[in-house]
Amino acid sequence: MLRQIFLVCVRLGTATLLTTAAAAEPASPLSCPSAIAPAGLQPLVAAGDWRAFIPSRLPLTSAGFMAGPPELTADLKPYSVLEHAAHTVETWKFDENEFSDHDGLWLVCLYGATGAITLSKKIDSHFHECSVTYMKSKASVTSSIQIHCQ
Repeated sequence: MLRQIFLVCVRLGTATLLTTAAAAEPASPLSCPSAIAPAGLQPLVAAGDWRAFIPSRLPLTSAGFMAGPPELTADLKPYSVLEHAAHTVETWKFDENEFSDHDGLWLVCLYGATGAITLSKKIDSHFHECSVTYMKSKASVTSSIQIHCQ
C-alpha cells in the first residue's frame, strides 16, 4: 500500500509531492526548500531612514535537527560525520522517547552563506536515525543536500 504525503512550504512558493511505501518502520524522505526567494521573506523593518533590501535568493547551505522548536536553540550535534571525496554524511542517532520532555524533533534548514536565515518544522519524533548528505561539486562546496530518516 502506498501513502502520499503532500508538503507545502508556505510563503516560499514551493510544493513537493512525496510517495513512500508503507512499512513496519518506514523511511521518511524529508527535504528543505532549495532556496528562499527575496519575495518569500517577510519585509524587514529598519530603524529610522534605513531601508532593507535582499538582492537575490538565499541558497540552502546546511540542514540539521533540534530538540524542540527553534526558539529553544537546542541544536543536536551529529553522532558521526563521514567525509568522502564526493560527499559528506552527517548522522544523528536518537534514543526512544528522547523528545518526550521537549516539543518533539525538528528539522532545521539554514540559508545564506552564514546560515543567517533558518526554516524549521516539527517532524516525526519516532525516528531512531537521521542523516544529511552533502553532495559536493567543483562549482561550489555543496551542490545538493539529501535528508533521510528512519
